[in-house]
Amino acid sequence: MTYIRKTVYVVIAVLSAISAACSHDHNHEHDHDHEHEGHDHAAETGEKGHDEDSHKGIVVFTAAQAKAGGVEVKEIQPGSFSGVIRTAGEIMAAQGDERSVPATVAGIVSYAAGTLTPGAPVGAGQALFRVSAKGISTTDNTAALRATLSSAEARLKRAETLLADKLITQTEYDLIFGEVAAARGALSTPATSAVSGATATSPISGYLTECLVRPGDYVEVGTPLALVSTNRKLQLRADVPQRYNGELKQIRGANIVIPSDKDRTLALGKYDAKVVSYGRSGTSTNSLYMPVIIEFNNPGGLTSGTPVQAYLLTEGRSGVISVPRTALTEEEGVYFVYIEVSPEHFRKQRVETGLSDGVSTEIVEGLKGGERIVVKGATLLKLAANSGKAPQGHTHNH
Repeated sequence: MTYIRKTVYVVIAVLSAISAACSHDHNHEHDHDHEHEGHDHAAETGEKGHDEDSHKGIVVFTAAQAKAGGVEVKEIQPGSFSGVIRTAGEIMAAQGDERSVPATVAGIVSYAAGTLTPGAPVGAGQALFRVSAKGISTTDNTAALRATLSSAEARLKRAETLLADKLITQTEYDLIFGEVAAARGALSTPATSAVSGATATSPISGYLTECLVRPGDYVEVGTPLALVSTNRKLQLRADVPQRYNGELKQIRGANIVIPSDKDRTLALGKYDAKVVSYGRSGTSTNSLYMPVIIEFNNPGGLTSGTPVQAYLLTEGRSGVISVPRTALTEEEGVYFVYIEVSPEHFRKQRVETGLSDGVSTEIVEGLKGGERIVVKGATLLKLAANSGKAPQGHTHNH
């Protein structure tokens, strides 16, 4: 029985080995045939395998993925491109469009209703603050109020000259104007009013630009509490280095980028931008910068005092290839775009960049025109290319 049992075990082992060998040969032949079939198919159709595609910088991105990710493709052609002066700038309210809300009595500040949020609409005469004078001495301060008014009027007279020479902003001038108005109001206010306090109201209808005090703050007469703007017009003030003096007359508009929201670029030409003044640096001949003032319609979401990166546009050149800045991706200081070589197939292309106007960037090498490139969503293709595999939803089985 032991001999028979051992014989059975040997037979089973041999049969298993033969079966495994046959299976291996069959699979080997199948795989070999499959490889030849795949090779023949590629040769007949001209298609490249995905491994070869990945070495050639090809990224596969399906139409469904492109739609979900907001990927957009556009054909680029040579065209006109402006000269650019890049500098720092600031958004200001247009002249006559911004007013301060002054305190007419001294006391402790509180909000008239709820909270005050920059950008909130306000109406002319709307109560914004309450100033409580409870517990504050009610001695006759007429002499002090007259002295305050005299000082404010002297500063206003000087501010008018500085504003004409563009040495102060309209906002700074309006604050001083508000101090004069508040000082005059305080002189005409009966002394009994100071005992209970007063309400500070908006002088115009518009939008709250900035709240300058917090509840619980103590303020003197004439202290600016807030700024209100009609927001019909805004101005860009850009300080240009003296070396661009010869180009100031060529400035015809500007694009701006908001540093706090770098995805937001505004072409001011879309908002009726016009240059209202340039090069007036006041009486100083040693100024290193010259101011350029460009007025435009408020596109929304901008308030006075916002710092910006300004791209001042001068005379253009023709025959320049440029791409939207959203089309560029960067890796260790090298820039790339993605060219659509066929539906759902994109090739990573290195490019050399030139000037940028904040909206578009000049391409000096790497594109010749006529290419269809990804102008939105290029970052998604970069992530797919760097992952070393096809995006989710793609398979190598065909």
